[in-house]
Amino acid sequence: MERHASTGMTCGGRPPPHVELRALLAEVGIHVWTATLDRSADERARLATVLADDERERVRRLRREQDRARFIVRRAVLRAILGRYIGCSPQDVCFTANRFGRPALRGPAAGLDVRFSATHSHALAVYAVAHARHVGVDVERVRPIPELERIARHHFAPGESAALCALPPDVRTTAFLHCWTRKEAYVKALGVGLSFPLDQFEVSVRPDAPAALLADRIHPAHAGAWAMHDLPLGDEYVGSVTADGRDWGMRLMSWPPARGNACPDALHAMSVPSDGADAAFTCLTPPDVHGTIAR
Repeated sequence: MERHASTGMTCGGRPPPHVELRALLAEVGIHVWTATLDRSADERARLATVLADDERERVRRLRREQDRARFIVRRAVLRAILGRYIGCSPQDVCFTANRFGRPALRGPAAGLDVRFSATHSHALAVYAVAHARHVGVDVERVRPIPELERIARHHFAPGESAALCALPPDVRTTAFLHCWTRKEAYVKALGVGLSFPLDQFEVSVRPDAPAALLADRIHPAHAGAWAMHDLPLGDEYVGSVTADGRDWGMRLMSWPPARGNACPDALHAMSVPSDGADAAFTCLTPPDVHGTIAR
């Protein structure tokens, strides 16, 4: 990937792609990227070249070949995506982590305040990128969950468990996964992961209800100040993204992007109203990163 060290105007009169992409990010609020993890052996070999030594060591420690292959892809894609925002090659992206393991950019890139959250399930990885905003994302593959009522009683807030058990049995699995991803996205946005007690805050449970943070006993003000939204990932996966503020929109993109473009040709823009109403999805096909954004 080409490195863009300058933050000035290009000879064509437009900013470098990474500056342009960060401006678009600031305007929209959150970019959500999806990537399929099952890639060819040749592509995995190419992607593996951008990993750091500690990442290669993590690959070696994984026992299953499929786990090793998918780890290579999701870490390399994370590096490639972040490199587009901070203007460097994937192998030059540097990470740090807080005491809870929440990753962040390290070095000069930290001053750009580009924040991110990454998640994966089965063969899908999802990455959320934001500017100067707490953000968290989670995804789960739809599958049977044994003893989900027991899990809900032990780990969910009482209102969530009651709402789940009140649903017809044929929708409980989907409802459980919606509740779980909404909760995981929230604690990831807080930056504390599962060290935050899951029964101390409550989210909406029904799959057909808008994703929402209903209450937080530890941070009461968050219920009115943070927003969460489900991701349109098809029938095989359930996902949710959470961020502070209620004025942000979301642009959904697939990796790899179109050649020669800072964003893919086909984008789905999600307009998130500030009043918390249902989000509206619009399919956009902008010619470049200056494409119109649904707000």
